[in-house]
Amino acid sequence: MRNLETSIINSALWAAAGDAIGWISELTDTRGLERRSGAPVLTAPVKWKRRIGGISGVTVDFDAGSYSDDTQLRLAVCRAIRGDGTFDIEPYAKIELPVWLTYSLGAGRASKAAAINLAKRDVNWFSNFFPLGAGRTYVHAGGNGAAMRIQPHVWRWAGHEGRKYLDDVVRDSLVTHGNMRAVCGAVFHADCLDYVLKTGEIPGPAQWRQFVHDFSGIEEAVNRDFQLSRFWLSAWEQMAGIHLRDALYDVTVESVAYIDAIDELQWGGDDTYAALLETLHALSAERRGTGTNTALAAAGLAWDQRSKPAEQVILCSANAIGSDTDTIGTMVGALVGANAPDSPTWPLQDHDYIVYQARRMAMISRDETCDTFAYPDLIGWQPPQSLSDAIGTFKGGIALAGLGPVEANGKQWQQGEFAWQWFRTSFGQTILCKTRTQIRSEISEHLMPEERALKVERLRPDSPREARFVGSADSLPLFDTEHPSEIDSRRAITTNLHHQPQRERTRSLEALTEIAISSGFSAEVLGECLLECSAGPDGIERSISFAAIIAKAISARRKRASK
Repeated sequence: MRNLETSIINSALWAAAGDAIGWISELTDTRGLERRSGAPVLTAPVKWKRRIGGISGVTVDFDAGSYSDDTQLRLAVCRAIRGDGTFDIEPYAKIELPVWLTYSLGAGRASKAAAINLAKRDVNWFSNFFPLGAGRTYVHAGGNGAAMRIQPHVWRWAGHEGRKYLDDVVRDSLVTHGNMRAVCGAVFHADCLDYVLKTGEIPGPAQWRQFVHDFSGIEEAVNRDFQLSRFWLSAWEQMAGIHLRDALYDVTVESVAYIDAIDELQWGGDDTYAALLETLHALSAERRGTGTNTALAAAGLAWDQRSKPAEQVILCSANAIGSDTDTIGTMVGALVGANAPDSPTWPLQDHDYIVYQARRMAMISRDETCDTFAYPDLIGWQPPQSLSDAIGTFKGGIALAGLGPVEANGKQWQQGEFAWQWFRTSFGQTILCKTRTQIRSEISEHLMPEERALKVERLRPDSPREARFVGSADSLPLFDTEHPSEIDSRRAITTNLHHQPQRERTRSLEALTEIAISSGFSAEVLGECLLECSAGPDGIERSISFAAIIAKAISARRKRASK
């Protein structure tokens, strides 16, 4: 009988291995691969070189087993899953993703645009309707940047009946990607991984068709979520110009057609994977990296080579030049790794930290308690204005805003007043950050994790569950009674709003929410503040954010009042 924890750990390790070796051959040709790695064909992870930071960047040496954004974001998702199993999406969206920009490697355009927009104070995880350029926006973001990172939600629910991971997969995906190809790709991959963990078998075309027909569950997941159903849905449908149900139907029809086409392939042949990529248009500029196409490519490769060792399957993906080698590799690695009898023998960056987080997901799936990563309080959190200033001094050492102390860990590459430097975090992750050659910024106390998070996370099955969401609105004052002074104050605030000249009624979201909360949630004040939020070109987004903050604050006060 399979050990579920071992399956989860091997799934995580082979996913990272697929990312690490596939990243070497990503977005290059045979000659480029040889320049990077010294050989035209990959047989194992090797030391290699790659230019980062664009035209003005530097050529960096990478050790064998260095991974890219796929594994970086998967680890960020793990940290955001609390010890009680809750996916704490707010610090994930507002801290993890903006801070990730500081050390991201190989990131896609949509994921970066999403993270940049989330750094704005008045943008919430469910209102991240960012621009992509050239007339494209959030609703056009249909890449695989969501699908590549959602495995922790499935690991966390391993051994449980049903699709309990679905809601968190949908929420996680919608933070950065608003096109249903991206969301459906993430859900399809999650269903494939769940099937492997439950049955010990790789799903094939019959199961794929069922997973695709189950895309209708995405609409149900949206409707179950208060913020998505009340705030995100109508704004998304207005921007996309289509009802969510119709968009999901369109992706379902398209995906079924792809499955019908690839089901005609001769499985098990030497050229099957190449034919699979051609059939899925996974080598074309238009569809390479699309969420559904990538998820189907990974599922198809895993199915076709299900009797082969995980190492061989991943090498097949990595050497398919012209495809999205690192993301297909990381997704197929998660699938075949869950069935693999052994973990990779290849060198792998942060091996122990990956194992730690995978074991932590396994513990949560068994309803055992373990530590929660304590983020900075979101009330005072604001990402550094410059990414190069995210690394700064703190209490005599060096720290990364949002994630805690770091230590320099290797060579530095300088370019003018900036440098790229390897660092190691206090919890065991290796990151490459762009900094100033002379670090001059100071990391404030309120930008650092709470003191209990500065220690390396340790699994403590006997520790009590955390009762409070760090950084949530329940840290604000509670107004559970109406004293005369509060009523007078409320009247003064209302009068001030009524008599404010129209041209001045464009105060910040922070100021308006403070006024509304200070009024004791007066209906009149709330209405006035909402009207002011709705003014201007970004009125819809500001209004959504305002309503969410107020709803959260009211909920927190009710919980406190009931204790």
